[in-house]
Amino acid sequence: MLEAFGVADDVKPDSIENLKVIKSKDFGMCDVFEFDYNNAHYYISNDYSLDDDPKYFREILLNINHLLAGEALKNPKDGEEQKYSVNIEDTQYYLWKNSK
Repeated sequence: MLEAFGVADDVKPDSIENLKVIKSKDFGMCDVFEFDYNNAHYYISNDYSLDDDPKYFREILLNINHLLAGEALKNPKDGEEQKYSVNIEDTQYYLWKNSK
C-alpha cells in the first residue's frame, strides 16, 4: 500500500513495525491494519463501503484511536475515478497517515 499510494518505493517487510490487524465495528466491518513505517504511523482499510469518502474512513479510525490526527492520503494517479482509494486485485484500499 505504501508503494501504491506513492509514500515510498521498494518497501521491505522488515521496515514495517508494530503491525496490528483490527476488525472494524463500522460500515463493512472490514479489516484495519495499523503500523509504523519510517517514523510515521499509518492505517490501511479494505472497507468496500466507504464510497471513496475520507470522512467514513476517519469515523472507523476514531473508534480505534480517539486521538486520531492526520489525513487520508489521495490516490497518486491523476485521472483515476477513485480520489482516495487504490484498487488492487478488485479490492479498494485506503491509507491514512497519522500526524504526530
